Amino acid sequence: MIRHCPTPKKPSRRAPQWAHDEYALLLEESKISSRGADAIKDLRCNMDMNPEGADKQLVVSVDGGYTNKTVIRPLPERTTLIGRIRMDAKIYPLPGEEEHRRGRKRFYGEELPTPEEIRQDDSIHWETVKAFASDRIHEFKVKIVRPIRSRIRGEKDLSLLIVRPLHYRLKKGSCLLYRKPTYLVCTDLDLSAEKMLQWYLWRWQIEVNFRDEKSLIGIDAQSEQRSL
Repeated sequence: MIRHCPTPKKPSRRAPQWAHDEYALLLEESKISSRGADAIKDLRCNMDMNPEGADKQLVVSVDGGYTNKTVIRPLPERTTLIGRIRMDAKIYPLPGEEEHRRGRKRFYGEELPTPEEIRQDDSIHWETVKAFASDRIHEFKVKIVRPIRSRIRGEKDLSLLIVRPLHYRLKKGSCLLYRKPTYLVCTDLDLSAEKMLQWYLWRWQIEVNFRDEKSLIGIDAQSEQRSL
């Protein structure tokens, strides 16, 4: 799905106050994350209007720019989001019983180690999963932690998937190079690590499609079109 997301033109300093108020409203509505949330709702609505799609799960794979509460909290029903998060993101366990005794209801326990710290923690074992990428099946080492909570999701639970970077060689006999690790969250706690990773990797085909559109049909590389 491609949507034009231009930034509204800022009024001059001499413009009346109503123009500045309208600009602030348009600026909020034109945020990429807000447009992304609207696009997800439209996709779910279109599926629900199709008798063959109403009962199917919509899976949305997004980059870090959309892994925020603007997109995640209003997710429609029967919609799963898999999104990239920062290596230093703040995550929490579910609150224990002792944390419910006084004051208002708590949604979070004490802060957990960051995703990067979990990646480096040898006490949490790596699992091996297979996924298709770059025209062949690869074996990936992953760590999965669930349930966790994050302020981007509020009182609802998430799964955390940490993907160890793959090594590769630019040419035969050259030194090994490594890609960066990946940190993902998923709103479906029942989704396997293998499916979570595979569905996220399929997102790369969108980037390849954009590259082809830019080179073959002349879409401006600097345009405000973005992918979920």
